[in-house]
Formats: sequence, structure tokens, C-alpha cells
Amino acid sequence: MVSKYFRFLTLFIFTLSAVSVMAATRAVNGVMIDQAPVLEVTNQRHGYEEIAYNLTNTTDKPREVSIEIEGRSSGYALSLESLTRQVTVPPNSTLRANLFKPYLELRSPRLLINVQGTVVSADDIGLRAPPYQGVQYGSPYNGKICVLLSRSIPGNAIKFYRAGDKSNKITYNYPSIPLKSWSDNWLAFSGFDSIMLTPLDWEELSARTRKAIMDYVALGGTLTFCGGERPTSYKMILSKELSAQYHGFGMILYAPEAPEKYSHDTWKKLDSIWGKTYNTMRTGINSFHEHNPVGNKFEVVKKDKAPAFQLFFLMLIFAVIIGPLNLYILHRKKKRIWILWTTPVIALAFSLLVVGYSFIAEGWSSKVKIASFTLLNEKTQTASTLGVIGYYCPLASGSLTFDDSVEIQPYSSSSSHGNSYSVDWSNGQKLSGDWIKPRITSVITLRKSEQRRERIKIVSVGDNNIRIINGLGSELENIVLRLPNGRSYRSSSAIKPGATATLLKLDTKGSPLPRWLRNDVFGKDWLSSKLNPTGRTCFPRGTYMAKLADPAFLKTGIEPDELKTYCHVFGILAEGGVK
Repeated sequence: MVSKYFRFLTLFIFTLSAVSVMAATRAVNGVMIDQAPVLEVTNQRHGYEEIAYNLTNTTDKPREVSIEIEGRSSGYALSLESLTRQVTVPPNSTLRANLFKPYLELRSPRLLINVQGTVVSADDIGLRAPPYQGVQYGSPYNGKICVLLSRSIPGNAIKFYRAGDKSNKITYNYPSIPLKSWSDNWLAFSGFDSIMLTPLDWEELSARTRKAIMDYVALGGTLTFCGGERPTSYKMILSKELSAQYHGFGMILYAPEAPEKYSHDTWKKLDSIWGKTYNTMRTGINSFHEHNPVGNKFEVVKKDKAPAFQLFFLMLIFAVIIGPLNLYILHRKKKRIWILWTTPVIALAFSLLVVGYSFIAEGWSSKVKIASFTLLNEKTQTASTLGVIGYYCPLASGSLTFDDSVEIQPYSSSSSHGNSYSVDWSNGQKLSGDWIKPRITSVITLRKSEQRRERIKIVSVGDNNIRIINGLGSELENIVLRLPNGRSYRSSSAIKPGATATLLKLDTKGSPLPRWLRNDVFGKDWLSSKLNPTGRTCFPRGTYMAKLADPAFLKTGIEPDELKTYCHVFGILAEGGVK
């Protein structure tokens, strides 16, 4: 009996000691490091995934902490080489360090943490490194729709209807963290194609998280409410149970019953709506060959400027001169020993000639082409932007810099497999590695949500014209505006930023623009340089469409020598709502 209690006591002391050692090893130079709970994405096919750590400084001095996740390039995939962030933890305080991992292969990941010069690995402090993640290639229509499902929704997701698809085309992600711990950055939701919540879930979320989810919806996502009373604002009836309203480029859906009770027609509608986000985002990344909108329509340069034929002819001349001609001349002069210095001199001369000719043919300047479409809600002072940027740089351009509210995905061709990418979150997003490669056209697609105060101010309204002030911070090449009373007006010339201009009356009718924003702009044309929404003249009341002379709502990441822009803004006037 005594022996039994002794063994129990020994086991208890050993366990307590192990826990104490674990807690002690997590303290590095006075900083406690713990894994922070995040939303995990299963079967991710696009967007970002959040990785976070809680850093607690137990000392009276600030501590510099660097977090780095290393990956290994596979040689055949788009690989994440490093994901880093540096922070300063104030004395006697706790700081949450967030990193967002793009949809790139993370192979053989290794976590390293540097605290005031002391470097430890994940194993040293009892943390787990992020798991391996591959990248799925092929058609965007063959993957699984990824849905974030609240645990409070009644029923069993395994029994949910799957539109007769035995391959289980929908993947449900049950969060392991409480609603109050959900992120307040929309990027944490960007990897999901839909979010399913109850009205009570919505009330439990923090105001910042609710805003992040609405930003996610405005940028093309979908939010599905299950249960409760049908809101009067959900006027679009999709099926017997399902109704909806548009929000930016996305949709908010309402289904009053438990998912297990949805009809066949309701599930078909959900499959179609959820799949639109998935298909659109998948078209913007990975290898989809020459028929894609980016590769086919978004040319940064007219053609490959590398002078291949001329360089080949130059190399033939080089081979003749350095070989037969060089030997013949030295033989005639009886100075064959000179071949030891004539050969490197000729090689050096031709190398300089090749480099010089290449830059003469291609130029030294970096070229950037950007197309963007911004939904600017002047009432809520929010801007939701979709964009695509192409780069062509004869020389290595260093890194790209964006802020931390932008989702960025590389668009790759069949020749870009094996690229390695690095992202530093210390101050916004700093992209390095193969995001831009010299003498090769590189393309990225972007989504961004932010608070903006720009607006169009109406000064006066007449019978045949109105006067406005351009408060968008960029020159307007043209603008079409429809007042709340239904009258439409159009500019006759460009309008400088801050300038007052007169718009002339235009005879038009209204248009269901929210559906157009969702189906045509988000679903199709925003990836194309041929996007020309100002060709339309029929908009809802209280809105306008403008073409900008420069990308005021989306930065290019570098300062280019040559810039081509196709930037448009659809705005909802603060003075008078959409009717």
C-alpha cells in the first residue's frame, strides 16, 4: 500500500517538475513565448493563414524579439522560404505577434525565435512549428469549397447536403477557439469561401471582429446566418428558405433552419454562391496556362524584349574570334603563348558588349502596370479594392512593400515553378525573393480593405449640369454620376485633385449595380486590363463611377520608372443614399 502511494507521489512530482521545466524553457531572456490560438484553415486553396504568438516580457526593460519560420524550396512548387516578424515588447507587458502566411508551399518548416540575440528553436521551448503545407495545382474547379462553421449551429455537418457530389466538395472547418478569440484582421478569414454563424454568434463577436468579417464579405466572401427571424433588408429570395443581400463584392445570406433541413434547391444555391469566391480567387494564382485572363490580357510589355536572335548571332561571332581567328593570328605572329591573356581579354570584351547590348535593347527602367477596381462607400468611409499588378524589371528591384491590410498572391506561369518567396511582417508586408525576377514579367493579384475619407462633394445642382469638387486625391480622367433624384451627369474633361468642375446632364436609366459588382467585376473582369466600367452609364441612384489617372487606392510596392494605370472607383455618395 505504501509502495503504491509512493509511486503515485513520485509520478506526481515528476509531472510537476516536467511542467515547471517546460514553463522555464519557454522563458528566453525574460520573455515568455506561447502559441496564440488562431482560426485554422483545412484544405486551404487561397488566401492567408494566421500564425500568432503571445510574448510576455517579465523584465523592466523592453525586449527585441524576432520570429522566423523557415521553409525549404522544393524546386517544383511556389515555396515560402521565410516568414518573419520583429517586434519590441514593452516592459512587464504581453504582446501578440501576428504573421499571415500566403498560400505557398511550406516545406520542412522550422521555427526560430531570437530574443535580444539569444536564438532558440521550437523544440527548445516546447512549441510546435507550423505544419507542412502543399500547394494544389490544376483547374480551379476541382478543389473543395472551404467553409468556417460555428460550433453553435445545430446539426451535424457530416450529414449536410453536398449537391450529390460523392467527392465531398465542401470542407467544414470547426474552430477550436471561442468566438471572442477570433481575429480582428480580415486576412485571417481570407482563406475561407464562406462563414456560417447564428445571430447570437454575431452578437458575441467583438466589434473589431465583426468589422473584419464585413471587410471579408465586401471583398468577395460570403456570410451565411442560420436561424433567427428573417431581416427585412434581405429582399432577394433565392429559394424557399434562402434569401440574400449584396454587400460590396460579396453576399450576406440568411437561412432560418438548421443546415440539415435545407432543401435540395437551397443547397444548389449555396454551392453556386460559395463556389464563386473559390473559383475567382483560384483563377488569380498558380499555373492555369495561357487561357487565363491575367496571362492572356495583362501584358506589362508588348513582347519579350530579350534580343535572343541578336545575342545568338553575337555569340557565334564570339566563338569564331576567340577560337579559330585568335589561334590563327597568334600562330602567324608566332606568339601562341599570348593565348593565356588574349582569351580572357576577348571574353571580357564580349561579356561587356553582351551586357551593354542587352540594356540598350531593353532599357534600364522598371515598368509597372496596375489595374484596380475600388468600391468606395463614402457613408461608412470604407474602401474595398481588387487589383492586379504586373512588373518588368531589367535589373533586380529588391523588395515590394505593402501595408498589412492587403492580401497578395503570386500569379505564376509554368516556368515559375521552383520560385521561393519571403515575407516580413515587421512593418506592413515586405516581399522579397522571387516576387519580382529580373527580365521576367511578374504578376501579383491583390485584395485590400481600409478606412478612407476621400469623397466627391456636390457644390450645386442645376437643370442641365452640376458642380462637384474632386476629393478623391487623384486626377479624374472621367466620371459618371447619378444623383438620388435619378438624374445622371458626365464630365467633359479631366478634373484635377481638389478642383471644382461642371458635369453635364446625361440621359440614362438605372441599373442593378450590386449584382454587376458581384458577378461581373469580382467574378470576371477585375483580373483583366480590358476592364472599362466607365463605358457604362447606368448606375443606381446616389452613386458614381470614375477613372483615376493614378492608383490612389492601391500602391505598386516599388517606385517604377514607367507606370501604366487602369484604375476605377465606384463610389456611394455620402450625400444621398442608393435608391
